[in-house]
Amino acid sequence: MSLLATKCHSILITGSRQPDEDAYAARMARASYDDTTYIETRDLSLATHEGPVYQHVDLAFPRGRLAAIVGRSGSGRSALLLTLAGRMRGWSGWVRVAGYDPVTQNRLLRDRTSLALVDDLVTLEPRLTVAESITERSLIDAVPLAKAGTRFEAACAALQVEFPRSAEVRQLTALDYTRLAVALATMRPAEVVFLDSAHRGLDEEECAVLMAGLEALVAAGTFVVVTVLESSKLPSGTSIHRLPKPEPSAAAATAVAN
Repeated sequence: MSLLATKCHSILITGSRQPDEDAYAARMARASYDDTTYIETRDLSLATHEGPVYQHVDLAFPRGRLAAIVGRSGSGRSALLLTLAGRMRGWSGWVRVAGYDPVTQNRLLRDRTSLALVDDLVTLEPRLTVAESITERSLIDAVPLAKAGTRFEAACAALQVEFPRSAEVRQLTALDYTRLAVALATMRPAEVVFLDSAHRGLDEEECAVLMAGLEALVAAGTFVVVTVLESSKLPSGTSIHRLPKPEPSAAAATAVAN
């Protein structure tokens, strides 16, 4: 088990899709929602029994732009990503994601967000083929296979990639592995897709290709939040929140590092 899973197991929420009858409740919950600012936090903090993970995070991500959390190893960027996705307990502060309150509307938030990759927690099964990965994800997210396939193809078009269905995940390049994970994450009717460590394993050119695809996905209507090590990996126009470098004495932050 990863360090993040080990240290934060008791506060990590694993989500699953909720029935469509929640749609009315979702609309009512967001009736007064101003979507100019799509994700916003105020004084958001998280700590374990070993100490702080991230502290006093104030961020505002506007609609229609790729969003990024930039932070060094140990800054808590993965934990912050999970918090915004409604998969983390134990935090304090104020959060709104696409109009949803993760305290009172956590089921709705988890239903309408999707995790592509999260370091050591959400990964692809290397032994599966692309076709098997599509089937597996559609079953997990309770999406009819035909509908899932249509959404997958639409995401692949935005990401500018085609996958042979017989290809095994372990045969893919790092770039295609990441793009496959993102495309799979769009198969559920999610409003926001989260991608941790988007830079991992990619050279400068590959990272630029990925980011261009993610921007196209945002333009097509899916809000995307990524975490990266450096802002130089991001295209101009990205909405960025930078996490401070962890204090040397903050051993607990290292325990949940990305």
